Order: sequence, then structure tokens, then C-alpha cells
Amino acid sequence: MVLSWMLNGFINATMIFFFCTKAIEPQAFDEEGRTAGRDMLGVTMYTCIVWVVNLHMALAIRYFTLIQHIFIWGSIAFWYLFLLAYGAMPPKFSTNVYKVFIETLALCPSFWVVTFFVEISTLIPYFTFSVIQMWFFPMYHQMVQWIRYERKKWP
Repeated sequence: MVLSWMLNGFINATMIFFFCTKAIEPQAFDEEGRTAGRDMLGVTMYTCIVWVVNLHMALAIRYFTLIQHIFIWGSIAFWYLFLLAYGAMPPKFSTNVYKVFIETLALCPSFWVVTFFVEISTLIPYFTFSVIQMWFFPMYHQMVQWIRYERKKWP
């Protein structure tokens, strides 16, 4: 189980890196060939990481409680609030991230499309693995859940 999570993390990290760099690449260089968008690339990649980790937690949980909803969706909201607050600080503190989210990324439709596309494409391998594991190699707790489900289905 731990090896599957490690492999999934490696696959997700690779997908996030390459999808984000390829999507931001046309904007990442100015007319003289210098990098202009490292800050945008970093914020985009970390936004994708925050979404992927929280969506994987949401898929791994079988029964949601109020506290789980608060922490999963709250951590995503906290990330965006952090971007707003840190970007609003003077450039002395926020250095190269000064208003990056508000002035460039939040207004750019490609940021939101990349974020959505990366989330879907990283969830597909995890979801596929989960389905295959449940059908062909179920764990004991999954067998118990399946028996409970079948009992409810056939009175």
C-alpha cells in the first residue's frame, strides 16, 4: 500500500511539473529569451499540488464528517487567501511574488484551465488504480463494505 502511494506521488509530481511547464512555457520567456515567469510557474505548480493532495484525500475518505470537509476545502481556500495576503505585502517582504496572483494569474483563463486539467489528469491514474484494486485485489475492509452494500441492495 505504501509503495502504491509513493508511486502515485511520483507520477503526480511528474505530471504536475511537465503539464505546468508546458502550459506556462509560451509566457515564461520574454522577447530576449530571459525567464520572465518563474514566479507564475511556481504559483501555478503549487496551486496544482494543493488541489491534488486535497482531492486525493477526499477520494481516499469513505465517510465524510464536518471536520473533514472543513480541513480539506478550508486548506484550499487558505492557499488562495495566503496568495492574496502575501502578494499584497510590500515588495520588500513578498519579493518576486508581489501581486502575482491578483494581477496576472487570477485574471488569466489559462491558469484556471491548467489547474483544472492537471487535477483531472492526476486523478485518473489514482481512480483507475483504486477501481482495479477494489475489483480484483480488495482489502478486508473493502470486502466488508461490499458485503454491507450487497445486503442493502437485496433485502
